[in-house]
Amino acid sequence: MSELTSAVFQLLIDNIWAILFLAIAGATIWLAWQNHASEKVRSTIVNGLAVGVTAGLITIPVPGLSLWLRLTIVVAGTLATILINLKEENKKVEFPSASIYEQNSRIPFEDHNKTYRDRFTCRTLACPRVWITSRMPVDESTDANAREEFYFDVLSRLVVDQLYQQSFRNIWDIRAIRSHLAYGVFKWEPNEGASPGDFIDRKEFRKLFPDSRALQVEIFGIVGDQMSVPKGTRLVGGSDKFSGGRRVYRRWFALENHFVKVKVDLSWSGGGIGIGELRLLLGMTTEECKKFWT
Repeated sequence: MSELTSAVFQLLIDNIWAILFLAIAGATIWLAWQNHASEKVRSTIVNGLAVGVTAGLITIPVPGLSLWLRLTIVVAGTLATILINLKEENKKVEFPSASIYEQNSRIPFEDHNKTYRDRFTCRTLACPRVWITSRMPVDESTDANAREEFYFDVLSRLVVDQLYQQSFRNIWDIRAIRSHLAYGVFKWEPNEGASPGDFIDRKEFRKLFPDSRALQVEIFGIVGDQMSVPKGTRLVGGSDKFSGGRRVYRRWFALENHFVKVKVDLSWSGGGIGIGELRLLLGMTTEECKKFWT
C-alpha cells in the first residue's frame, strides 16, 4: 500500500503542471459557461485570453519551462480576468408615486376628472385602479383612519399586475423595441436564443401577502396568472407593520437566483386633504379639492 501511495504521489509531482492546467481550465470553462449569456462575460473571456497568452509569451525566453506550466499561466490569466470582472454590482432606482381619490367613495381622481386622466396619469397600466377599488372589501372600523393604507394596497396590486402582463407570460428573456405604433412607443419580443425558464404562479404573491385585499380581487383583462422567470428563481417577501400588528406600512418582495436578485420595496409616507398645486392646472377651487385625499 505504501508503494502504491508513493507511486501516486510521484505521479502527481511529475505531472503537477498538467494537473493544475486541467483544474484551472475546467474552472474557467465552467465559470464561462455559467455566464455565457452575458455580453460582458463574453468580452471578458477574450480579454482574459489576451492577458493569459501575453503572460505565456513572456515566459518564452526562459529555458526549460514545461509546456504545461506555460499553458497553466495562460488559463490562470484568463480565469483571473473573468473573476475580477464578475464582481458584484448593485443598482438602485427610486420611483415616487402619488394617489388621489375621493375620500367618501374611494374612487380614484382620474375617474372624477377627465383632464387629469388624459393629461396627467400613466396610461400603461393593464388594470384601471377603479376596477380594483370598487371590488375591494372595505373595513369601516379601520379604513376611515387609514387613508394611505387603502391605496398603498392598490399600489402593491398594480406592481404585481405589471409583472403578470403579456410581456413575461411565456418567456423571461425579452427585449424592448422602440416603435411608433398607435398603442405605444415600445413593443416586446423574445431575445434570440432565449432559454426556457420556470414559472411563478400568482397565488404565490397572495401567500406572501395574505392581508392584501387588493391581491384578492379577480384578474383583469390581459393580466395573467403565471410569470416566466429564469431557471432556479424563487420568490421571497414580507410585510412590516406598525406596533399592534394591524396596519402595514411597508411591503417587499424579491426574485432571486444564483446570479441576480431583484428586490421591489414599497412603502408609504403619509398624505393630506386636497390635491395641492395641481388644482391650479385643473381650474378647481379649494372647496372642490377638499373632497379628495392625496
